[in-house]
Amino acid sequence: LSVSATSATGRYRPNPALGSGDWVVGSLQVSGRAGEADAGRSARGTVAVEAGFQSDSAYARLWASGGLVVPTGTGDLALAGTAGWGSTGLPLYRTFVLGGRGTLVGEPFRAYGGRWAAWARLDWRVPVPFPAIPLGPYASTGRQLVMAPVVAAGWAVGPMDGLPRGARA
Repeated sequence: LSVSATSATGRYRPNPALGSGDWVVGSLQVSGRAGEADAGRSARGTVAVEAGFQSDSAYARLWASGGLVVPTGTGDLALAGTAGWGSTGLPLYRTFVLGGRGTLVGEPFRAYGGRWAAWARLDWRVPVPFPAIPLGPYASTGRQLVMAPVVAAGWAVGPMDGLPRGARA
């Protein structure tokens, strides 16, 4: 297959040199979910432990993520967060990054990062009436639009040489 791509701005930004050779990596991840479908409440969580070994180096990485959705009288409150830690031998490609869609909306994509990071977000999801737009004979956009004001905060420290991002968010 031949691959062809063109940048919308005329050139692609360079990729950072994050390669680090060959590693033997093992990980264990435990996830859980609970909720009451009829009440609209739900909770989820994930914890992961990872270790990597190379001929002259090793690292450990711990990561946890969770979320909670609680219905209110006018919509839902959703709380989500992530925290992570990496040891001193952590390869550049396994560092934690924050910024942009999915973490810190309004900040540049992956603008912050390092060996330690924490992030939390609170959304208030409010359904509002919206005209349904038909999408063919069997589908529609529905009659509601969900507005979701968001507040988020993040923290990243432990920058490493060669990373193309800042240390704090």
